Amino acid sequence: MYAAMSSTAPAYRFGFLRNVTLEGIEPYLRYHMLRMGLRPELIFGGYGSIRQDLILPDSPLVKGCPDLLVTAFMLEELDPHYGLPGWNASHCREELSTIFDALAASDASTISLNTFIVPFRSETGTLIAAPDIASEVIRLNDFVRTFVR
Repeated sequence: MYAAMSSTAPAYRFGFLRNVTLEGIEPYLRYHMLRMGLRPELIFGGYGSIRQDLILPDSPLVKGCPDLLVTAFMLEELDPHYGLPGWNASHCREELSTIFDALAASDASTISLNTFIVPFRSETGTLIAAPDIASEVIRLNDFVRTFVR
């Protein structure tokens, strides 16, 4: 299908800023974009190299100038201390704030694909999540929603 697409079809560049594996979306996205008559160009940033991909001039996401930038973050990768006793979201919030400030300064439209999952178990192993960790994750999700506007 891609080979049959006319080189005059308009290209649409997707950039992916992530700390999770997203390459599996490629065939589905290509298929549906081609059916719409658009020639998709997909640019995946490095796994977990979020800041570098946003600011370094030789980054594929800076060089490629995507039309749409998709962010997908996993909490466990964003903060390695997540899940440990006494964890709070302040480090993650600062990291996300830095990322979102850089995204707001970029020319690309942004879609944010993350909702951090509230834990079912507390760090001490009880079935119901400790209110402190659960509420921290809920506040973090609220912070992400304020960026999305």
